[in-house]
Amino acid sequence: MTNEDVKPKVNDIYDTYDAAVEMYKNYAFQAGFDITLGLNKKKTDGTFTSRYLLCNREGKPNTGNVDTIDIQ
Repeated sequence: MTNEDVKPKVNDIYDTYDAAVEMYKNYAFQAGFDITLGLNKKKTDGTFTSRYLLCNREGKPNTGNVDTIDIQ
């Protein structure tokens, strides 16, 4: 369970890129997962335009043995 104060909200604005990453790391920690830095995009002049922050489990299938019939 996470505190409502740390949950990201639509249209949040951060002073710096590092502040945004730190906020998402804090939120992920409190929510019980981790983030990883994904692909970034730059303009032809090298100006950084965006970067994806992903759940560390993104794209990984659940490989555990789960028996949906066995009620434990």
